[in-house]
Amino acid sequence: MSTYGPAELITELDPDYRWDPQSGLTVTRKWKGAKADIIAQEPFMRSRGMQTDVEHDEEGGWSILRATGIPESHGDGELTTVWTLDGNDLEKSIWEHPKISRQLALITDPDKAITLRQMIEAFISGTTVVDDNEEEFKPTQAEILQFASDIGVGFDTFVLSEFLGALARGVEAFTVSQYVLRREIVVPRYTNIRPAYSYVGQLLYTRTMASFENIPDDLGFDLPDGIWLKRTPTRTLVAIDKWQITQEWWHADDYDKFSYGDPQ
Repeated sequence: MSTYGPAELITELDPDYRWDPQSGLTVTRKWKGAKADIIAQEPFMRSRGMQTDVEHDEEGGWSILRATGIPESHGDGELTTVWTLDGNDLEKSIWEHPKISRQLALITDPDKAITLRQMIEAFISGTTVVDDNEEEFKPTQAEILQFASDIGVGFDTFVLSEFLGALARGVEAFTVSQYVLRREIVVPRYTNIRPAYSYVGQLLYTRTMASFENIPDDLGFDLPDGIWLKRTPTRTLVAIDKWQITQEWWHADDYDKFSYGDPQ
């Protein structure tokens, strides 16, 4: 026999348990008592994030309160965890295509790199650029290829020639499909589990991410090699007694050191 909340005398009956693969384990606690006491008790259980219903026996004068929620023993544990390897399509500027970006990376002098881009853009638009003697000229494809070869050690002029052809045909962007690793966990409303903000916005190698983020070995799929950008996690109240924490990592084969620094 137990006393709860404002009630003076309420008897707690044996609880009922229910397991669902999607929502996890829930428990329905039941109390029997005088109608007035049960009615007074019901708002107290609702305030604790439990779903409630009350049954009255008008002849006997007693009532039963049922309150369904997550067992207190699960207060600090995950109810469900779902891992997904998804895809995300991105449209990038043709200047970011790996073929040409690798070649441009061979040019270590920023001034020369800017001049090459100006020459390429002038060639496509039919305008002029200014040379070192401050004279205007319209660059030809041959001049662009020669200039690139002179300033970039190991520069592949065949790739640049293909790039000029793509620009001349009006190609401005290309689509890439990247991997997205997603973890969705459902936790009790009053849990101590919080989203993990460490390494948000930073790049992690596959092996480092698996270690730092405690990614299981038995996901059922292989993680591709490369680098991953950790995104900001989200926390959503999906039911009166449950939170969902979603975390994503975005995969890439290459990265910009200025924007992100070196991966860990």
